[in-house]
Amino acid sequence: MPEESSSDSDSDSDDGEEDAGSTEPPPPEQPAAEQPATGPSS
Repeated sequence: MPEESSSDSDSDSDDGEEDAGSTEPPPPEQPAAEQPATGPSS
């Protein structure tokens, strides 16, 4: 039970943070660095 509880808490926190972070870094990084750099540059 202790492992499941810990895993659940860790998984929830890690999964949620990792999921949101993994999905947030790619979009904001590319459009924020590529769009503005390629937009005005072009």
